[in-house]
Amino acid sequence: MIRHLLICILLVCATPAQSEEITLWDKAVDIGFFRPTGFLATLLGVGTFAVLSPMAAAATVFPPHDSITTFADTLVLKPAEFTFSRPVGAPVVRWLAVPPSR
Repeated sequence: MIRHLLICILLVCATPAQSEEITLWDKAVDIGFFRPTGFLATLLGVGTFAVLSPMAAAATVFPPHDSITTFADTLVLKPAEFTFSRPVGAPVVRWLAVPPSR
């Protein structure tokens, strides 16, 4: 859901697709809006994971036995990678569409 919200926000204030260079405005929006939003999403994901992980652990009884890793990846790792691994000013839509491999 957070991913879809970020995509919608970016589409509202996106720059034209032809500009491949990172401008000062791109960096300012990234540092002022997307990084704090990603940090809040990471904190909320950690809290949600801590509260709901016993239920996800119970779901590992049934195949495919990867509910904890999927749950942690979605709630904690993806927002953290978005916040801390992405270059400053990088196009958000492109990063959300194809996240970097680990």
